[in-house]
Amino acid sequence: MGKTFRYTRRGCMKWHRKVLVLVIFLFLVTWYMQSGVSYGFYEIGEVSLQGKVRQVEGSFVVAGESIVRIEPVLANVAGQAAVGQEIKDIAIDEGSSTVYVLQEIEEEGERHFRGIEDEEEKTIIKAIEFNSSEVVATAEVNARAIESVPVEAAVVALGKNRKELLVLDSEVLSLRYKIEIGRKVFLIKSYPGSSKVVLVMERVRNEKRHHHRKHRGDKREDRACVGVLSILDGTLEGEVCFPEEIMVVSVDGNSSEAVVMTRKASVYIVDLVGMQKRYLLKTSKHSRGIFLAGNKVFVTDCKGGTLRIYDSVTGQLEESFHVGKGTEHIARVGIYYLVSFSKGIKVFREDVPPEVEAIEPGEVRTGAGDVEVALSGRWFMPGAEVLLDGVAITTSFVSETELMATIPSSYTEVPSAHRTKVRNPDGRLSNEVEFIVRVPEPYISTVVPIETDLNSGAMVVEVYGSGFLSETGVYYDGKERAVTYIKETKLQVELLPEDTSVAGVYSIVAENTDYDGTPVQSNTFEFTVNNPVPVVSAITPAVVVAGSGDISVTITGSGFVSGTEVYFNGQAIAIGNYTYTSITATVPAGMLQQAGQYPVVVQNPSPGGGTSSEVLFTVKPKSNVQPLPEGSFGKQYEDIIPSDASIDAYDPERFSIITGLVKDRAGNPLSGVKVSIHKHPEYGTALTDATGRFSIPVEGGGTITVVYEKAGYITVHRKVYVSWNDIAVAETVVMITEDPLSTTVTFDGNPSTVVTHRSSTVTDEYGSR
Repeated sequence: MGKTFRYTRRGCMKWHRKVLVLVIFLFLVTWYMQSGVSYGFYEIGEVSLQGKVRQVEGSFVVAGESIVRIEPVLANVAGQAAVGQEIKDIAIDEGSSTVYVLQEIEEEGERHFRGIEDEEEKTIIKAIEFNSSEVVATAEVNARAIESVPVEAAVVALGKNRKELLVLDSEVLSLRYKIEIGRKVFLIKSYPGSSKVVLVMERVRNEKRHHHRKHRGDKREDRACVGVLSILDGTLEGEVCFPEEIMVVSVDGNSSEAVVMTRKASVYIVDLVGMQKRYLLKTSKHSRGIFLAGNKVFVTDCKGGTLRIYDSVTGQLEESFHVGKGTEHIARVGIYYLVSFSKGIKVFREDVPPEVEAIEPGEVRTGAGDVEVALSGRWFMPGAEVLLDGVAITTSFVSETELMATIPSSYTEVPSAHRTKVRNPDGRLSNEVEFIVRVPEPYISTVVPIETDLNSGAMVVEVYGSGFLSETGVYYDGKERAVTYIKETKLQVELLPEDTSVAGVYSIVAENTDYDGTPVQSNTFEFTVNNPVPVVSAITPAVVVAGSGDISVTITGSGFVSGTEVYFNGQAIAIGNYTYTSITATVPAGMLQQAGQYPVVVQNPSPGGGTSSEVLFTVKPKSNVQPLPEGSFGKQYEDIIPSDASIDAYDPERFSIITGLVKDRAGNPLSGVKVSIHKHPEYGTALTDATGRFSIPVEGGGTITVVYEKAGYITVHRKVYVSWNDIAVAETVVMITEDPLSTTVTFDGNPSTVVTHRSSTVTDEYGSR
């Protein structure tokens, strides 16, 4: 933004009757220009002020002994600070609320006669926080004018002697340093966006050239120059001179150009980089203010009360406005222009459409109801309306850069992208932004059931959460499944038999489809298909002789699945074929070298799964008993001959087997019971297996007593009749645990001694005793 400085002030002259004809002519010309078509500016309001307007800088106006801040958008007073003394000059830092004020210091009882310049007059610079009217810093200096250089956080003052610049810190107003110019400076102004200032100075006379011109009778001579000076090192970077006194200067920092108006109302454009001047036009001798903004030059006319706008390249008049008597100062605030006249300020605006940068929130979910939104941008006007799909909605003006609006619930019921614009009262429309209503983002909180067993078949899973629609889809392991919509928080999903045929952890995802076809997926919820815990009922064969080669065994039971493993004595063995109820596995010969009983278990992998109970696989020592003849009854049962049998050979004609079952009192199979033949240790011993069963070879042909022994149990004897070449089944034996209570009996030889023993209490169907 540029700033206009004036070198001297000329009063508005009264018209003499002798030039009445000229007045009428000028009036007609002015009327003609004002009746033309607008080229992009229009008046939006007037602000009446008390006191003569002496200076306008941005939105700050010096009126009398007060500083007034104008709100250009509303064309009203935004604030006022009474300074209390005549103001010589002000400087502002755009974007800040600090105003720098230059005033004279009048000592008590002392008055200065107006119009007499006193070089010894003291001046003071005040930094005023405008919003609170608080003076935050002061500095007593001898100065004629001040300027703000925000880039360097500095205030630059022109000294009273006109030949030096004082550079002060803008925060505390302490003097940093002085810059000696070496010649008189008439005007000083900031060079926006840089660490430079622009000076209007007297020309340094070249005596030889001056003598030559005087000798020729040439009275033309450059009287003033415009120069650019860096406040960092005091370097004068260049200057351009004029043959007339310079009255008003305005700088446009964006184009690095200045506009200059001389005493004779000639207007020039100055290139501040190349330091070249270009004549533009001749204006009225009553012109007082001038301002450069881009490709426009604004000129005020005191007598005619007009504001004229020229093209800065061609000098062609583009537009003219009647402001009022005493039109003088002009300043710019964004797209607004403040022009002073005798009654105050008139505000003009560039005819530009509003611009919308953002809408917040820019999107909501369906069902959001009425939504309050804030539109940010620029160039909004009081009375602006927000249009949603071309329909005006309730709008509140906040500032030139912000509007508030209420979007009715009818716009948020269905997913859609709504075209949103701003329409100013002048009918100009902004660019378009979108207000998007999206489908809700589905969320799964849980599913019921959360897991199932392998091969459960088809089933219905209930999905709970939020954001579900009648069109919501559900994917199981990436495959879409049939869905029944119950309500916004519940769905039912149908799983197929194949979905539970393989154990694993599977994903369940809900999906909504947005207005533009974009899928909106929920979080992923895990559904588990568990492997069963395997059950082993038997292993065949269950007994082999130590030293055997590789043995193929068949394990029967249930719950055998893919990934099932078989462990023999804690070591995994190779598996061949398997079904849900049967496994074929191979026990390597290396595991069959030592006699003993070895646990065999089946283990299923996770999820679910687990380890079966163990069954015992017996490796018996090689027997010393002679082999039975081929084709004999006992040949097929040689593998069950106890390893501790000491008989030399069984009589093939009498070879028989006794088998039976042993249980505990609860009716459970009792394993590990030692079974032998009374008075026939040569037949060896057999042990009951996990099912409580046993088999032991004998020589038949009579009644044989079978002995049952197990630690902690009472030993049992049972008689069995055994024929030749036969299998005799002994009656089922129930073994009773020994009573832990005991009484020691000592025989002392006294017949009158009585010893009593009390056993543990026994409780059964007949009671306790």
